[in-house]
Amino acid sequence: MLAAIEVYNKPNFSYRDECFVILLLNAWELALKALLSKNKKSIYYAKERGKAYRTYSLRDAIAISKAEKIIPLSLPALPLSRNLALLADYRDSAVHFYNKPGFGGLIYSLAQKATLNYVELLESAFGVQFAKRVTWQLLPVGLDLPIDPVQYMAGVSNAKKPESLAVREFVAKVQRAASDIESAGGDPAELMVTVNVSLVSVKKLSQADVVVGIAGEGGDTLMPTTIIRQQDPNVTHPLSWTEVLQRIGSFGVRYSDRYVLQSMMWKHEVLHDRRFCWVSEKTGVRQFSHDFVQFLKKQSKTDVSNAIGEYQGMLRARQQERRQEQA
Repeated sequence: MLAAIEVYNKPNFSYRDECFVILLLNAWELALKALLSKNKKSIYYAKERGKAYRTYSLRDAIAISKAEKIIPLSLPALPLSRNLALLADYRDSAVHFYNKPGFGGLIYSLAQKATLNYVELLESAFGVQFAKRVTWQLLPVGLDLPIDPVQYMAGVSNAKKPESLAVREFVAKVQRAASDIESAGGDPAELMVTVNVSLVSVKKLSQADVVVGIAGEGGDTLMPTTIIRQQDPNVTHPLSWTEVLQRIGSFGVRYSDRYVLQSMMWKHEVLHDRRFCWVSEKTGVRQFSHDFVQFLKKQSKTDVSNAIGEYQGMLRARQQERRQEQA
């Protein structure tokens, strides 16, 4: 994986995407076989007489890991497997995509998600912190604006002049994968990632999303100052309490879903976490983000049961304090 990242970040590399994906998928194949082995599962096909032992291919390692349910719960199995399958399709027929304008942006978005999933797998399953193996002092210089993969796919689908058959088929596979994930109750955003970084100098503070500067803090000491513009909560946190419950479905425990949600919110201090919850200062109305829904879906039954137990313990302690005060 380190080799894959190093290849991708070379400033002048004409076969970048193809080499990057080959190395990335090789890293995933080895990691999945390590995961199978760690869980005392064979990594070999049945022995054929007169032939050497063969370890599983990437596709079979994915399928078996998914079937055995040994992929960490923090990684949704369906989006992970479809993401790697799409990258494997690209690897197996890369010659058909070589130098297709804009196509690299789509591969990047899929590969970025595969890389983040890989980091999560190493940490969750093996306790390996991948970031410690990487020197992140990279020079983020690009001469072209990043291409939005969603816009690219829409352009391929609606173009008056058709793209090559291979490109159209690949885009159709990505769209089907996203649809299948959504139909299964997952988040299509787990399939691919888009990262768009833009630093623009503006004169008016009100026009900036993020302002970073240096401010004096007594003597010659300089302290960094960051000002982040607030975003519309109706966009970032559009869900009501009821809508969150509708998207989650049942938690699969004997308590009501509302009680479970209350327990989870208390346990994880959701009301104070701006990633998940926005509370109006004027009305006290609470609104929740889609990230909160995905966070809840990733919780195991054990996580839910522990949260309920701790929540009930907190309520009992409060009741006891009130009785003592009344006495």
